[in-house]
Amino acid sequence: MAVTDPHPLRQLAQAARPAPGSLRLALYHLLLLLLTAVPPFLVTLLPLLGRQARQPWFTDHDAPLPGITALHLLASLPTALVPVAIATVAAVVVASLFLSAGALAVADPARTGLPSCSILSRITDAGTHHLWPLTRLLLAIATLDALAVLALQTATDALARHGESSGWSAMACELTLPALGALGAALAVAALGALGLLARALLVLDDRHRALRALWLALRLAARRPLAAIPTLLALSLLAQTASAAFLALWRQTAPASTPALTATALAWLALLAASAWIWLLSHRYAVLLWTRHDLTDLRQTPDTPPYGLTRLPTRLWRRLRRTSTAA
Repeated sequence: MAVTDPHPLRQLAQAARPAPGSLRLALYHLLLLLLTAVPPFLVTLLPLLGRQARQPWFTDHDAPLPGITALHLLASLPTALVPVAIATVAAVVVASLFLSAGALAVADPARTGLPSCSILSRITDAGTHHLWPLTRLLLAIATLDALAVLALQTATDALARHGESSGWSAMACELTLPALGALGAALAVAALGALGLLARALLVLDDRHRALRALWLALRLAARRPLAAIPTLLALSLLAQTASAAFLALWRQTAPASTPALTATALAWLALLAASAWIWLLSHRYAVLLWTRHDLTDLRQTPDTPPYGLTRLPTRLWRRLRRTSTAA
């Protein structure tokens, strides 16, 4: 399974080849997507149908509700739903980490000669063994996401203030700049997600436990493969997200009401979820293929230690503060 051709399209074609357990992994991820979407939808829909949907400002709309009205509807939901939402999000995050670890372990070429076992057993074993490192990596990526979004928002606001003082048009300051800022934030979050997938693959493939070291090695891989690493995974992620956004926009514009139209919309939604599950599996197999290249052996042989002694940094700062206070 080691890759000898560095072209990203050939690596994608190799990752798309059917492999033992691929269909079941995609079906498990599809089931996770369904379990993620359907219960919150029902829990949200029932209170709305019982109370808010009978309000005049809701029933007077023949066309799809404006986005701001839908947000007001969600804000009016009972506060008792907040624990349900938090528990649902936590369960989905844990289940997605288990599935991701299982998909990477199944795609690992070094484990093809091991005794065969069920896909569920491999998912459970890989997820249980790597849950804590994957959780720390997820928190690190979430922190970087927040910093990137904050930096882009700060830059957008500064440009908007500069534009207002320089006489830019209202459309440029109030529409174009926020849209570009939102697009940049989406691209930054997707790129960091691709970097996180590479680090996750390294944690599972080499049985590592240092999330920051794996993230640093994934960044070095991205620097060595500027086209095959982040841009390819980013394109796969944006493909799934763009398809979902296009389906949502089309659904809001058409507003199907008849039974055949609703059935067709539900089938199209299921097909979209199936395609998203296949793209998810393709991304994981592609990340494994990147790390199994022979010219990346030096990166994989890097010791599993904290990068640049980050764990010693608090101890050094504490000792310096104690010396400073003692001298004073």
